[in-house]
Amino acid sequence: MAYRPAKKQPQFADLKGILSQSKQTDNALYQTVQILIERLTQLQGNLNEDISSIKEAVEDASKEEPPTEPETGLEFDHYDSPLTDGDMIETNLIFANGECIIVQVPL
Repeated sequence: MAYRPAKKQPQFADLKGILSQSKQTDNALYQTVQILIERLTQLQGNLNEDISSIKEAVEDASKEEPPTEPETGLEFDHYDSPLTDGDMIETNLIFANGECIIVQVPL
């Protein structure tokens, strides 16, 4: 796979400069574009803040020790599995008194 440089976020300052060169500042299109540029700039700032806070949270979480499992003293030498009819194409569970029969399979 070819090397791809990291994507850069778009900058909206140059759009404001281009928009300010327009001679018709009173029409609706000018005002709409100006408001869109301002809101996009604000949204970009908010996203950058959110991303940096997420990065900090991930870095903090990676520094923490993973929680240890409490020692229960239980050891298992089997697992529970539902009893079936053994048909590999269309498996059906086997029930007794409305409940699925569970068998213990040794490890």
